[in-house]
Amino acid sequence: MSSELELLEYKKEGIDFNVAFTNNQESLDLIGVHIFKILDDQCKLPNATDERFSSQLYKELSSKPKFSATKKEQRDAQFTILHFAGPVQYSSSRFIEKNIDELPADVNDDVAVASVDESFATNQFRKTKLSLSHQFKDQLNELMSKLNDTVPFYVRCIKPIDLHSGDNSTNQHLGQTSKAIAERNQQQRFNESRVSEQLHNGGVFVAIKVARSGYAVRLQFYDFYCDTDLLQMVTVIKTCLTFQKLK
Repeated sequence: MSSELELLEYKKEGIDFNVAFTNNQESLDLIGVHIFKILDDQCKLPNATDERFSSQLYKELSSKPKFSATKKEQRDAQFTILHFAGPVQYSSSRFIEKNIDELPADVNDDVAVASVDESFATNQFRKTKLSLSHQFKDQLNELMSKLNDTVPFYVRCIKPIDLHSGDNSTNQHLGQTSKAIAERNQQQRFNESRVSEQLHNGGVFVAIKVARSGYAVRLQFYDFYCDTDLLQMVTVIKTCLTFQKLK
């Protein structure tokens, strides 16, 4: 998102600037537009199952470049989405159940009074209540609207290590000296490859690449004029002195 906004800014200013970067929009559309829609459509059907949901995914999305499902994955009701950070495999198990979220109170009351079976109540829910994916999309659209109306600043949180050093008593029990424990704990304070992976997957390196390829210093014209006013005065004085010498 930030890289696209950067290019739009240059285009608005009439600056010829172009730099290649990976755009994750296609993967986002695959989830938010296609997969969520198929999931909602399946939840509206009577006796919906995860198997029918996954079968519909294979049928409708097999031509999408960011979507894949090998024969083994299809046998196991799985699929893979190629994200910006790399391919991620998903299992469709309980997708239907989780998307339904919970039964509304009025449906629960009807079930209690009329002794309606669970499948009927679930089908009634699917016809009336917003699904979990639909709620998520509404919340995401609301968030994006707020971000587009503001000038957001981002803070990236980086996890330097993955392992805990463990308590000292356990380490001592393993026969390690306190000096060895301290050295090992010190080594675990920063994992360079892990940090680099997070920066890459978070799009930080791409944002830096775009920023370095463009113009990092940006001032409004009035601010620029005020900052260079002294230099302009010096230039005017030099010009006047030059004219006087010519006379």
